[in-house]
Formats: sequence, C-alpha cells, structure tokens
Amino acid sequence: MFDGFYYPGVMVAKQGSRPGEQIEKTKTTMEGFIKLQRSFFDHWLWQEEVVFSKRESFLDLLQMAAFAPTKRVVQGKLIEVPVGAVIASERFLSVRWKWSRTKVRRFLKMLETDQMIEQKKDQGESVIFLCNYEKHSGMGSEEKTTKEPETSQGRATGEPNKKKVKKVKKVKNTCPTLPDSDLEVLKKIWEMSPSKSRARSSKKKVFEEWVKIKKSARPNFETAISAFQSWLACEEWTRGNGDFVPGLHLWFKNRQWQNIPEPAKDTEVYQSAL
Repeated sequence: MFDGFYYPGVMVAKQGSRPGEQIEKTKTTMEGFIKLQRSFFDHWLWQEEVVFSKRESFLDLLQMAAFAPTKRVVQGKLIEVPVGAVIASERFLSVRWKWSRTKVRRFLKMLETDQMIEQKKDQGESVIFLCNYEKHSGMGSEEKTTKEPETSQGRATGEPNKKKVKKVKKVKNTCPTLPDSDLEVLKKIWEMSPSKSRARSSKKKVFEEWVKIKKSARPNFETAISAFQSWLACEEWTRGNGDFVPGLHLWFKNRQWQNIPEPAKDTEVYQSAL
C-alpha cells in the first residue's frame, strides 16, 4: 500500500480478503483510540503561552471543529457550520498558534495535499473541513447502550435496572474507498512520472481524477503501466528536455492510457526528461 495516497478517510479493501482478515489487520495497526475531554483545552497545560507545533496545531483544529451542526455569526453574517468544520481565517490561526500567516498557509496546504482537510469559502469566510471527522471523534455508531450500575434500592425491591440509550448522530463518511490494486497503479505511475510532471501536479489532484473514473473504466496495472511507458518515450513528452510534459493528473483526466502515441525519433532524449 502506498502511504502517500493513503490518507485519513480512505479505507483500503484488499481484494479477495475475508472480513476476518481485514478486522485482524485493523486491530494490529490501529487498535482503539484515546478519549480526551474537551475541558482539557481549558486546562493550564494547554493554555500555556507557547508556539504551537504541527501536532498541536492539527489537534487544535480537531477540538475546534463542530461536533454537531451549528450556526455562527461572523462579521454580521450568519453561517451554518456542519459537523467537522471550523471557521478560522489565516490571521486568526496565526495569532492562536503564534505563527506567521505564511507558515499557517503552508501548513494548511500541506494538510489539504495529504487529504486531511479541505478548505472552502462560505460568504467570504474561510471554512476548514476535517476529513473523516467521524473517525477522529469516535462517532461510529447510530446508538450506544450503557447499563447503569445496580443500586441498593434496585437490589432490595427486585426491580430490573433500566438501560439508558444514548443516541449519537451518525455522520456520513463521504471519503472514497479504494482497493490495493488501484493504489498500486497510482503509486507506480507517480514514481515513473518525470519530475516536471509531478511538479505541475500533486498526489491530491491525481487521486481526485482517479476517483472520478468509473470503476469499470479504470485501467488495470499492466494496461496503465504499459501505456504510461509509451507516453514517457513519445515525441511530445521528450522534446525541449521535458518542458511540454503536462501535470500528471491531466494524464488521468484525459484518459491517455487509451491513446498510445508514437515513440520519439531520438529515444535518448527520453532519459533527459526524467
């Protein structure tokens, strides 16, 4: 599995595996989670005046995110805030984390590239959506049943203890699901692609274009690699020392594995484009 394309929210379903095998893998690699009271963020340990690390900054985004749909008034505008969203500008975060606005911008872009957050604008205000918030917050079940401790009165009267049912709103996970075979295609082609093609693209863009393709229309590993090798050696990609190589995501967007080009006349130029 290619870690670069495995981000929080992508659930990898290994082809041919039985449910028990997948459960065992999950228990081995990520067993449970730590519950942290929100009041911790009001504690003096967290309130200490320090420059935030990247870990602390992401944790801060998690604790600021709405755990239920709500509304906020920002600069006279009423904005609906869905589950897992944070309304926070670069200026606000720079003051909160004691960073420069440039550092905040780079950090948020890094999280977005790694598919950990999404950034959007709502009525001109910056909204940060945390991907797979359901997983981070532990909101995994429709309803949770807890048994109250047996009281002395209950034992004396012989009355059965009542069960308290706590309903938790289930947040729909809209993150895509990919099998290992798809991730292997993306990993291999990313590794094979010229540096200029990667520089004009990103793993996020490549992933987004891939999931837009219908499953039945996606090329298998052999087809994709063979076609990509042909493009690496073609005239269009090798001329000008690779200056005309497009961003890698466009190769997927335009379904270029279906269009096999002619090889370049000077095959040695191919090496200089890598």
